[in-house]
Amino acid sequence: MAIRRAAGSMSAFLTTVLVAPAFAQFVADKSDAPIGNSSFHSSAPQATAGYAPMWTDDGGATHEFPDQTAGGTYTTNDFRLRTPADGQSYEFDGQLVLNNANAREGGLMYKGQSNTGVITINDLVLAGGHIAHQNGTGDLFQLAGNISVTAPSTVDAKQGNIEISSAISGSGDLTIAATDNNADATQRIVTLLGENTLTGNVNVSGKLRLGTTGSLTFDIGSNGVNNAVVGTGWAEFNGVFHFDLTGASSTLGDSWTIVDVAAPSFGSSFGVAGFTEINDVWTSGMYRFAESTGILSVSAAPGDVNGDGFVNDVDYQIILAHLEQPASSRGEGDLNGDGVVNLNDFAEWRLARETASANSTMVPEPAAAGQLVAAAMVLVVVGGRGRRRRTPR
Repeated sequence: MAIRRAAGSMSAFLTTVLVAPAFAQFVADKSDAPIGNSSFHSSAPQATAGYAPMWTDDGGATHEFPDQTAGGTYTTNDFRLRTPADGQSYEFDGQLVLNNANAREGGLMYKGQSNTGVITINDLVLAGGHIAHQNGTGDLFQLAGNISVTAPSTVDAKQGNIEISSAISGSGDLTIAATDNNADATQRIVTLLGENTLTGNVNVSGKLRLGTTGSLTFDIGSNGVNNAVVGTGWAEFNGVFHFDLTGASSTLGDSWTIVDVAAPSFGSSFGVAGFTEINDVWTSGMYRFAESTGILSVSAAPGDVNGDGFVNDVDYQIILAHLEQPASSRGEGDLNGDGVVNLNDFAEWRLARETASANSTMVPEPAAAGQLVAAAMVLVVVGGRGRRRRTPR
């Protein structure tokens, strides 16, 4: 194992590389790392019993262990691997598998200090294991690299904030555990900052934040079949949702619950890749995602009266033909469902049309454009009622 110091932008920081012995492709932990220490205690095949590489700070000197090269697989089993108890940055060189089944009593425990150090693990496998912040609330656990979730696993901001810039992949479920103080909206938050392609569920009992640089991927299948963010905790979304619609149903009325947590919120920087937003509703063709419900559905787009996937003059003509008449369906021009075709419906169509035109090379024909102006004047005179006020969420 080698310990090296690298220069940073402000000051030098320590990077420790934990490597496996050349003669051992697999190292299984057989006891907890002692308090104040970070090491593996193992009896690897063909290795000397008690082999214990460390990533602790020794002042920048280089440690050389016999017959060691980078790589290897390290598995925690039901034992605990602590991170070094200082504010430096460290890198784990090799594959680290967290497969413990004893929750906070095993797996990877953060014991770092301050808010500057970064723990980088480029090949971290969550195979049913547990990651826990178990130091002070002022100590920020920053985790970088790559994470693969192969079985239901847990990230636990028990005693402080965790920021994960790692790209998270895999198909296993990931639980955001309840913390020591779930009511505090400023502390013990798990923030995802990377581009995540995880297709398992994210179960939130604690507090989850999708940062502005972060993204979540949702694999959409037949009606109601998808991964989701669910649970009794709260979740704040400031990044991007990616909906993989490759295998998605296109049957009108089908839907998928994407977000179902006790306290969801969507920030001003939230977006859905490839979708257009109008009043917190995101649409792409026949697909519609509403922030207020957290549901993706197959439905006609805003302003699309006849459900053909386009907002155009055909929809306008239907509204005009049923102007100031009772209506029982969207297909008659009642876009807002209030039972009558009037100025409200025209306004909704016009807003959708303007948005569609801004994202398309299609423009109304001259005759149609003239009709729009004339109809707007007529509707203003006879419409009677203004656009509905938006109901706060």
